[in-house]
Amino acid sequence: MRLIYITGAPRCGKTTLANQMAKEQNVSVFSLDAFSKAVRSAFDDFKLYTDEISIRPTVNGDTFLDLTANYIHHFFADYHNQTLIVEGCHFTPTAFHARFPDAEIIALGRTGEIKEIIEAIKEKDWMQTLPEKTINRYAELIRNDSMELKHNAGFYRYIEI
Repeated sequence: MRLIYITGAPRCGKTTLANQMAKEQNVSVFSLDAFSKAVRSAFDDFKLYTDEISIRPTVNGDTFLDLTANYIHHFFADYHNQTLIVEGCHFTPTAFHARFPDAEIIALGRTGEIKEIIEAIKEKDWMQTLPEKTINRYAELIRNDSMELKHNAGFYRYIEI
């Protein structure tokens, strides 16, 4: 049993890294984005975000972590010797580590120029439709979150993109 959590701000390469590792190592990937969409679509009153722009859930984050932990425990009950990669930005490394102290945690970040982060944001189809002011704010949040992840790295590995 091996658990890897790949986290970081949006547009930092979490999904790409998880899929690359899965292909090379024949492991399973659990996408928090897909899981959160499934939970939110199944329960109309279950929200993770307020109307504000955010990197991580602003409401129900603990409940979502409980649901995720429940899935992970059931996964390993059925697949004892597997490796599971959980990827997404929904939980801080500290919150995930508190629940899974033996997990390997990799945090990806972008602390470079804002204009480079904006270019990365605009690569995502749905983000291209956002107003320029929103894109700029999102870029600032990505950079700030990445700087915090980089600064606090210790029990987890930080990789600059």
